[in-house]
Amino acid sequence: MLKENIERYIQESDIDASIYIKSMRGNFEFKYKETRVMPSASLIKLPMMAYIYKLAYEDKLDMEQKLSPRRHQIVSGSGIVKNLHADMGYSIRDLTYLMITVSDNTAANILIDYLGMDRINEEIEKLEMKDTVLKRHMMDFAARAAGIDNLTTVQDMAVFFEKLYNGDVVNYLASREMLEILKDQRFRVMNYYLPERFKAAHKTGSLDGYEHDCGIIFSQEDDMIICVMTSGFKNDYEGIDYIKGLIKTMYKE
Repeated sequence: MLKENIERYIQESDIDASIYIKSMRGNFEFKYKETRVMPSASLIKLPMMAYIYKLAYEDKLDMEQKLSPRRHQIVSGSGIVKNLHADMGYSIRDLTYLMITVSDNTAANILIDYLGMDRINEEIEKLEMKDTVLKRHMMDFAARAAGIDNLTTVQDMAVFFEKLYNGDVVNYLASREMLEILKDQRFRVMNYYLPERFKAAHKTGSLDGYEHDCGIIFSQEDDMIICVMTSGFKNDYEGIDYIKGLIKTMYKE
Protein backbone atom coordinates (compact mmCIF):
# COMPACT_ATOMS: atom_id res chain seq x y z
CA MET A 1 0.00 0.00 0.00
CA LEU A 2 2.82 2.42 0.87
CA LYS A 3 4.57 1.77 -2.43
CA GLU A 4 1.36 2.39 -4.36
CA ASN A 5 0.69 5.64 -2.48
CA ILE A 6 4.18 6.94 -3.24
CA GLU A 7 3.94 5.97 -6.91
CA ARG A 8 0.57 7.70 -7.19
CA TYR A 9 1.97 10.82 -5.58
CA ILE A 10 4.87 10.92 -8.07
CA GLN A 11 2.56 10.41 -11.05
CA GLU A 12 0.19 13.17 -9.97
CA SER A 13 2.91 15.83 -9.75
CA ASP A 14 4.89 17.71 -12.41
CA ILE A 15 7.88 18.06 -10.08
CA ASP A 16 10.98 16.19 -11.22
CA ALA A 17 12.08 14.25 -8.15
CA SER A 18 14.66 11.67 -7.17
CA ILE A 19 13.64 9.54 -4.19
CA TYR A 20 15.25 6.86 -2.03
CA ILE A 21 13.33 5.38 0.90
CA LYS A 22 14.48 2.49 3.06
CA SER A 23 13.10 0.87 6.19
CA MET A 24 15.67 0.21 8.91
CA ARG A 25 13.57 -2.41 10.71
CA GLY A 26 11.66 -3.99 7.86
CA ASN A 27 12.22 -4.84 4.23
CA PHE A 28 10.59 -1.87 2.51
CA GLU A 29 12.69 -0.07 -0.07
CA PHE A 30 11.65 2.40 -2.75
CA LYS A 31 13.89 3.90 -5.42
CA TYR A 32 13.05 6.43 -8.09
CA LYS A 33 15.75 8.04 -10.25
CA GLU A 34 18.05 7.31 -7.33
CA THR A 35 21.32 7.61 -9.28
CA ARG A 36 20.53 10.91 -11.00
CA VAL A 37 23.33 13.37 -10.22
CA MET A 38 22.07 16.79 -9.15
CA PRO A 39 23.48 19.94 -7.54
CA SER A 40 23.74 19.06 -3.88
CA ALA A 41 23.02 22.51 -2.43
CA SER A 42 23.62 22.28 1.34
CA LEU A 43 23.49 18.48 1.44
CA ILE A 44 27.24 18.65 0.76
CA LYS A 45 27.64 19.88 4.35
CA LEU A 46 26.86 16.37 5.65
CA PRO A 47 30.14 14.69 4.67
CA MET A 48 31.95 17.84 5.83
CA MET A 49 30.50 17.29 9.30
CA ALA A 50 31.57 13.64 9.14
CA TYR A 51 35.16 14.61 8.31
CA ILE A 52 35.29 17.08 11.20
CA TYR A 53 34.16 14.39 13.64
CA LYS A 54 36.63 11.91 12.20
CA LEU A 55 39.52 14.29 12.76
CA ALA A 56 38.27 15.13 16.25
CA TYR A 57 38.03 11.48 17.31
CA GLU A 58 41.51 10.85 15.89
CA ASP A 59 42.83 13.76 18.01
CA LYS A 60 43.83 15.60 14.86
CA LEU A 61 41.42 18.46 15.45
CA ASP A 62 40.33 20.40 18.53
CA MET A 63 36.58 21.07 18.38
CA GLU A 64 37.05 24.04 20.72
CA GLN A 65 39.64 25.72 18.48
CA LYS A 66 38.35 29.09 17.37
CA LEU A 67 38.37 30.28 13.77
CA SER A 68 37.67 33.83 12.60
CA PRO A 69 35.91 34.47 9.28
CA ARG A 70 37.86 36.17 6.53
CA ARG A 71 36.20 38.65 4.23
CA HIS A 72 35.92 36.27 1.25
CA GLN A 73 34.29 33.60 3.43
CA ILE A 74 31.38 35.80 4.51
CA VAL A 75 28.50 35.20 2.12
CA SER A 76 24.75 35.66 1.82
CA GLY A 77 22.04 33.04 2.13
CA SER A 78 21.31 30.88 5.15
CA GLY A 79 23.01 31.44 8.46
CA ILE A 80 23.78 33.95 11.18
CA VAL A 81 27.60 34.21 11.24
CA LYS A 82 27.45 36.74 8.39
CA ASN A 83 25.55 39.10 10.71
CA LEU A 84 27.92 38.83 13.68
CA HIS A 85 31.16 40.68 14.40
CA ALA A 86 33.74 39.45 11.90
CA ASP A 87 36.62 39.74 14.37
CA MET A 88 35.04 37.25 16.75
CA GLY A 89 36.30 33.71 16.83
CA TYR A 90 33.93 30.74 16.64
CA SER A 91 34.74 27.24 17.82
CA ILE A 92 34.81 24.48 15.22
CA ARG A 93 32.08 22.78 17.26
CA ASP A 94 29.81 25.82 16.99
CA LEU A 95 30.58 26.36 13.30
CA THR A 96 29.70 22.73 12.60
CA TYR A 97 26.46 23.00 14.55
CA LEU A 98 25.45 26.18 12.71
CA MET A 99 26.45 24.72 9.34
CA ILE A 100 23.94 21.90 9.87
CA THR A 101 21.08 23.30 11.95
CA VAL A 102 20.67 26.67 10.21
CA SER A 103 22.66 25.67 7.11
CA ASP A 104 25.12 28.51 7.74
CA ASN A 105 26.98 29.19 4.49
CA THR A 106 29.66 31.38 6.04
CA ALA A 107 30.38 28.72 8.67
CA ALA A 108 30.66 26.15 5.88
CA ASN A 109 33.12 28.32 3.93
CA ILE A 110 35.30 28.81 7.01
CA LEU A 111 35.38 25.04 7.52
CA ILE A 112 36.07 24.28 3.85
CA ASP A 113 39.16 26.49 3.94
CA TYR A 114 40.28 25.04 7.27
CA LEU A 115 39.83 21.40 6.24
CA GLY A 116 40.82 21.66 2.56
CA MET A 117 38.54 20.82 -0.33
CA ASP A 118 40.69 17.93 -1.58
CA ARG A 119 40.76 16.29 1.84
CA ILE A 120 37.00 16.63 2.20
CA ASN A 121 36.58 14.88 -1.15
CA GLU A 122 38.93 12.11 -0.04
CA GLU A 123 36.67 11.55 2.96
CA ILE A 124 33.60 11.53 0.70
CA GLU A 125 35.20 8.69 -1.26
CA LYS A 126 35.87 6.76 1.95
CA LEU A 127 32.20 7.13 2.86
CA GLU A 128 31.41 5.37 -0.47
CA MET A 129 29.38 8.32 -1.73
CA LYS A 130 30.32 7.56 -5.33
CA ASP A 131 28.71 10.49 -7.12
CA THR A 132 29.18 13.15 -4.46
CA VAL A 133 31.82 15.86 -4.84
CA LEU A 134 32.66 19.25 -3.35
CA LYS A 135 33.82 21.59 -6.12
CA ARG A 136 33.11 25.10 -4.87
CA HIS A 137 32.45 27.23 -1.81
CA MET A 138 28.94 28.13 -0.71
CA MET A 139 27.29 30.96 -2.66
CA ASP A 140 30.11 31.10 -5.23
CA PHE A 141 27.96 32.42 -8.05
CA ALA A 142 30.89 32.88 -10.44
CA ALA A 143 31.83 29.21 -10.14
CA ARG A 144 28.24 28.13 -10.62
CA ALA A 145 27.88 30.36 -13.70
CA ALA A 146 30.95 28.60 -15.08
CA GLY A 147 29.26 25.22 -14.61
CA ILE A 148 31.14 24.29 -11.43
CA ASP A 149 28.85 22.87 -8.76
CA ASN A 150 28.73 20.54 -5.79
CA LEU A 151 27.00 17.29 -6.70
CA THR A 152 25.30 14.28 -5.15
CA THR A 153 22.49 11.72 -5.54
CA VAL A 154 19.74 10.48 -3.25
CA GLN A 155 21.45 7.09 -3.34
CA ASP A 156 24.65 8.59 -1.93
CA MET A 157 22.69 10.42 0.73
CA ALA A 158 20.96 7.18 1.69
CA VAL A 159 24.36 5.49 1.98
CA PHE A 160 25.49 8.25 4.34
CA PHE A 161 22.40 8.09 6.54
CA GLU A 162 22.45 4.30 6.74
CA LYS A 163 26.06 4.41 7.91
CA LEU A 164 25.12 7.11 10.40
CA TYR A 165 22.15 5.08 11.66
CA ASN A 166 24.33 1.99 12.12
CA GLY A 167 27.03 3.95 13.95
CA ASP A 168 29.53 3.54 11.12
CA VAL A 169 30.35 7.19 10.41
CA VAL A 170 33.61 7.46 12.37
CA ASN A 171 32.24 5.36 15.26
CA TYR A 172 29.08 4.78 17.27
CA LEU A 173 29.52 7.77 19.58
CA ALA A 174 30.36 10.19 16.78
CA SER A 175 27.39 8.96 14.77
CA ARG A 176 25.09 9.53 17.74
CA GLU A 177 26.45 13.06 18.22
CA MET A 178 25.86 13.89 14.56
CA LEU A 179 22.34 12.49 14.68
CA GLU A 180 21.56 14.73 17.65
CA ILE A 181 22.74 17.76 15.69
CA LEU A 182 20.56 16.72 12.75
CA LYS A 183 17.56 16.42 15.07
CA ASP A 184 18.04 20.12 15.85
CA GLN A 185 17.46 21.07 12.20
CA ARG A 186 15.68 24.44 12.12
CA PHE A 187 14.21 24.16 8.62
CA ARG A 188 10.98 22.18 8.95
CA VAL A 189 10.39 20.39 5.67
CA MET A 190 10.53 16.63 6.15
CA ASN A 191 9.02 16.93 9.61
CA TYR A 192 6.47 19.65 8.80
CA TYR A 193 3.40 17.38 8.90
CA LEU A 194 4.80 14.71 11.20
CA PRO A 195 2.87 13.88 14.36
CA GLU A 196 4.84 14.70 17.51
CA ARG A 197 5.60 11.06 18.25
CA PHE A 198 7.81 10.98 15.14
CA LYS A 199 11.29 12.53 15.21
CA ALA A 200 13.42 13.48 12.22
CA ALA A 201 17.19 13.84 11.90
CA HIS A 202 17.65 15.51 8.56
CA LYS A 203 19.37 18.11 6.38
CA THR A 204 17.75 20.35 3.81
CA GLY A 205 19.33 21.83 0.72
CA SER A 206 18.09 24.80 -1.27
CA LEU A 207 19.46 26.31 -4.48
CA ASP A 208 17.79 28.20 -7.32
CA GLY A 209 15.77 25.52 -9.10
CA TYR A 210 16.45 22.79 -6.54
CA GLU A 211 14.97 21.81 -3.17
CA HIS A 212 16.16 18.78 -1.21
CA ASP A 213 15.70 17.09 2.13
CA CYS A 214 17.37 13.90 3.31
CA GLY A 215 17.39 12.15 6.65
CA ILE A 216 15.88 9.60 9.01
CA ILE A 217 12.41 9.61 10.51
CA PHE A 218 12.32 7.73 13.81
CA SER A 219 9.21 6.11 15.26
CA GLN A 220 8.24 3.23 17.51
CA GLU A 221 6.91 1.37 14.48
CA ASP A 222 9.94 1.76 12.22
CA ASP A 223 12.86 4.03 11.35
CA MET A 224 12.92 5.19 7.73
CA ILE A 225 15.69 6.73 5.67
CA ILE A 226 14.04 9.19 3.31
CA CYS A 227 16.00 11.14 0.73
CA VAL A 228 14.27 13.47 -1.71
CA MET A 229 15.84 15.82 -4.25
CA THR A 230 13.65 17.96 -6.51
CA SER A 231 13.84 20.21 -9.54
CA GLY A 232 11.58 21.26 -12.39
CA PHE A 233 9.41 23.84 -10.65
CA LYS A 234 8.73 27.54 -11.19
CA ASN A 235 8.82 28.55 -7.53
CA ASP A 236 11.06 27.09 -4.84
CA TYR A 237 8.06 26.70 -2.54
CA GLU A 238 6.67 24.14 -4.98
CA GLY A 239 9.71 21.94 -4.37
CA ILE A 240 9.41 22.36 -0.61
CA ASP A 241 5.69 21.59 -0.72
CA TYR A 242 6.39 18.48 -2.82
CA ILE A 243 8.66 17.07 -0.12
CA LYS A 244 6.19 17.97 2.63
CA GLY A 245 3.39 16.34 0.66
CA LEU A 246 5.35 13.15 0.07
CA ILE A 247 6.00 12.73 3.78
CA LYS A 248 2.38 13.52 4.56
CA THR A 249 1.34 10.80 2.08
CA MET A 250 3.62 8.30 3.81
CA TYR A 251 2.62 9.14 7.37
CA LYS A 252 -1.04 10.07 7.10
CA GLU A 253 -3.02 8.68 10.02
